[in-house]
Amino acid sequence: SSFFAVDTFFFISGLLLTYIWLKFHRVDGMTSTARGSIMFYIHRLARLTPLYYFVLLYYTFIFLPNRLDVPYIMNDRFKEDLCRVHLWQSLAYLTNLLPADDQCLSFTWYLSVDIQLFALSPFLLILLATKPRKGVMACFTGIAASTAYNFYLVYKHNLPAKIAMLQRQMNGNSLVQTPYFFSCNRKSRIYLLGMLSGFILRNYRRDRINPLIDSTLWLLSFASLVLIYFNFSLYSHTDTIPIHLSAKFSSFARIFWGLALFWIIFSTHNGGGGPIRSLLSWSGWSIPSRLTYSTYLLHVITIKWLFDQNTLAPRFVGFLYESITLGIPSIVLSFSTAAIAHLIVEKPFANLYALIIRTN
Repeated sequence: SSFFAVDTFFFISGLLLTYIWLKFHRVDGMTSTARGSIMFYIHRLARLTPLYYFVLLYYTFIFLPNRLDVPYIMNDRFKEDLCRVHLWQSLAYLTNLLPADDQCLSFTWYLSVDIQLFALSPFLLILLATKPRKGVMACFTGIAASTAYNFYLVYKHNLPAKIAMLQRQMNGNSLVQTPYFFSCNRKSRIYLLGMLSGFILRNYRRDRINPLIDSTLWLLSFASLVLIYFNFSLYSHTDTIPIHLSAKFSSFARIFWGLALFWIIFSTHNGGGGPIRSLLSWSGWSIPSRLTYSTYLLHVITIKWLFDQNTLAPRFVGFLYESITLGIPSIVLSFSTAAIAHLIVEKPFANLYALIIRTN
């Protein structure tokens, strides 16, 4: 399921970028000026970099050196310190260009891809704002190219759909693993779908959606999400998948996933969705939503620390046992450490940046 969780984040990232950028473009037009273009990148880096650098440097120079003698990691104590060797790539948001075995805080490949897609987005944003038809066509062209590239990779290397099977089949072959898992090319289609969705939300707001159409599209969206997820789970329990099914599923499942997400967002944005809209609009989400970025950066370190407290070899006892002894503590500690990091790093830097911007 992490496949589609990551794609959901890429979709939301592209959607919010386009929706907010078009809003400010229409208010003052500053987004298309030279100064606006420079601030476009500065804003993004100022938002993401302070906490990311703090976590990366803490993990490299404090957490790892003090983790060498704990029982869980004892067999790895003589491994090369990849975080120090590849520190500059991590600092430059290039983690996704490294083979998986050489990545420090490997889950930050997502952040690198997001930054790279963000860096390439102004061309499409300006087209969508000034020449909407050409902008939409450019987005569709990018989606088609990304889909074709994915289809080519799967067919050429005979890749299955399940991530664990992919890892076994690749056997550390970084020439396949890096472009298949971590490249902007493959992830760009769900990001571009998000950008198109943001463009539609900004330009086609409706006061009321026909209830029959709304209910039908909700049903189709929900059915698509369920079928995609359970088909993926079905693939997860077989070792042999016909190559044409793997290629089709890998290439097109994310497109239908993005289309289903689009209707959920479009409907709730325009007053539909009923109880789901009420749930998503609940004010109680405001606090945890401020901690999502911190939690993303710290949750793996927290889980490793929990594992390190165990003097026995890791073992799976059962879902309920693992949920109580590891799952719930991981969630609680991840959000707790995220709250501390937010208060001592993320929020102060955000306030300082806002003060600098207001002053100038």
